[in-house]
Parts: sequence; C-alpha cells; structure tokens
Amino acid sequence: MDSDKVELREFYNDYDPPPYVRKTVRALLSSVPNKYVQGLDCVVLTNQSGHPRRHRLGKTTSRKRRYPQSQVLGRYHPAHRGNQPWIELYVDNIVAIDRGRGFSL
Repeated sequence: MDSDKVELREFYNDYDPPPYVRKTVRALLSSVPNKYVQGLDCVVLTNQSGHPRRHRLGKTTSRKRRYPQSQVLGRYHPAHRGNQPWIELYVDNIVAIDRGRGFSL
C-alpha cells in the first residue's frame, strides 16, 4: 500500500481543527517510505479532549517511561484479532504545542 493511499479519518467531538491539519498530515504521510506504511489500515485524526474521562486521566507507558495521558500526542494500535494496525493522532494536543502552549516532554 502506498503512503498516498493510507486512509485519513477524522473523528472530532466538540472540536474544530485548524484548516491546515488534514493537508499537513497528508503531506507527512506522503514523505514516509512505502515499506513503513505497508499493512497500515488508516490514520485517525481526533481530539483527546472529546474522549471519556478514563482516556484522559491516568498515565500510559512508552519506552519504559510513564507519561500523563493528557500529554500524549498520538498512539499506535497494533494489529489485533484480525484487524489491521492503525495510528491515532490527537490534533488538539499537537496544535497546543504548535501554538506554544505545549507540554514539557
């Protein structure tokens, strides 16, 4: 599958993303070599602030370190029970960094 053919899906809950988000993500995907997107089902653009409380609070582990879930910029969901892997990007958190209201990572 070509990186240009990876499906982009948008699911926002009470959030209007900046108009450049979809175009920017599409440009970034097109620069990724095909061997890295092979088998990838889609990239989902969403906002974390619209998720249920249990998805926003607590901590998550990444590379043997714990991070607050409110500071996560995205997640990779590996293949599971016959479903293909997919990527979830939290646009509201990414835009906050772009506007200088970012996190201390």
